[in-house]
Amino acid sequence: MKDKKRLLNDCIKIANENIATTKEHLFGVLSLCDALIQKYNVDKDIILISFYLMDCKIVESRLLNKRNEHVKMAVEFSEELLKNYNINKEDKEKIINCIASHHKDIPFKYLEAEIVANLDCYRFIHPYCVFSYLIFLTKTSNDIKTIIKKAKTKMDEKYKYISLKEVKDDLDEFYLMFSKQFNVILGENY
Repeated sequence: MKDKKRLLNDCIKIANENIATTKEHLFGVLSLCDALIQKYNVDKDIILISFYLMDCKIVESRLLNKRNEHVKMAVEFSEELLKNYNINKEDKEKIINCIASHHKDIPFKYLEAEIVANLDCYRFIHPYCVFSYLIFLTKTSNDIKTIIKKAKTKMDEKYKYISLKEVKDDLDEFYLMFSKQFNVILGENY
């Protein structure tokens, strides 16, 4: 247990150093995860460790022109990282599956993996997170249509990944509301 807490603290540092976004966008979703964790009675540490590691190689993958390989790179990094901690085999497997399946490219082997993937959907659809993401995007562009197009594209992508009924019920209204407004900004030809 002690080593899992140490790993969690190290993963927070890794996320802070390697994921290009605002702290509000990265960590804002975490207040929303408690209900899912309690409902499904899963290990919060596994969820959080996986959540912090799932995109830890996204910046590096972009710099290497391998954007589509960020999940693979995060899995490889995490497998090596986990060797430094006294974590049981099942917890390691859960963490790796959470990271590897958060884009639904491979099946969820564990409920924790499905929860992590759904939490990632909150990051781009829940109002607090959408506004946090828009703030981050203003650091990369000052063109409102470019910013909105990026946010809409990401929101549409994540909406397709929702697999838990309560998450869909929670996010449907927000998705429809933002989609409508983003489409108004982008124009009918979008």
